[in-house]
Amino acid sequence: MELTYLNAKMKQCDNFYDNTSYPASLHSGKGLYRMSTAEVHRALLANPAFSGQVVDDGDIQALSVFQPRHYPAHFPIVPLGDPLEGIRIIQSGWCRLEKYMSDGERQIIDFPLKGDIIGLAGEDRVAGLAVTAITDLLVFETRPGAGLDSIKSPKLNRLFRSAAVRRDAIAIEHMVNLGRRSVLGRTSHLFLELGMRLCGKLPREIVQFSCPLTQHDLADALGLTPIHLNRKLRELREDGILSFRHGLVEFHDVGRLIYLADFDDRYLSP
Repeated sequence: MELTYLNAKMKQCDNFYDNTSYPASLHSGKGLYRMSTAEVHRALLANPAFSGQVVDDGDIQALSVFQPRHYPAHFPIVPLGDPLEGIRIIQSGWCRLEKYMSDGERQIIDFPLKGDIIGLAGEDRVAGLAVTAITDLLVFETRPGAGLDSIKSPKLNRLFRSAAVRRDAIAIEHMVNLGRRSVLGRTSHLFLELGMRLCGKLPREIVQFSCPLTQHDLADALGLTPIHLNRKLRELREDGILSFRHGLVEFHDVGRLIYLADFDDRYLSP
């Protein structure tokens, strides 16, 4: 018998745990949690990664390779130099993928958010890539070394491969940001993208969202110095386009923001 699990559209941009969705034990402590198989399945199928998917009993059983793990803020989930083994599905919170240079400088590659999947497309072969929690983070992860071949479901394998294609599309836009967009353009583009990924809405439907990133995080994602970024954020604020203060991003003139970023939201389609 087939069961249809549709992820409800997010009504607000929640960056932390939804206390109505998980057992109280998931909101304290750290490391692995004890959850029943049914709880694991229910939590995973409510994740945006599975939005709109129709799964049968075999697909649900294939999800049993995942287990929940909590990482506290600032914890090195994958330390520098370690392989990115297994697959991780972000359930709540923020983290960053970062590449370190020999002189200690870093380039932030992406900020995986709820519904994003880490550990696809051969990321384990990228030396010097680290994954670090920014806030408290809840993820579902396979055991070390278990990749797509451990998930015995063709349907879920296709879903994960589709997620890898989406990740590639995001990486391409980030590369264009660094190589061709103006400083105002790349800054606007990143905030538009984060808003869409967090809220599950189109840019013109977004008013504001919580963002725990520091200006150092943003600068390292945009290839800027924090001082240069600060000047551009002030320019966007004074021009009445966007403001970012006290962990809150507000869109004041989305049309101008989209124009500055040359933003085409189709790359974020599932």
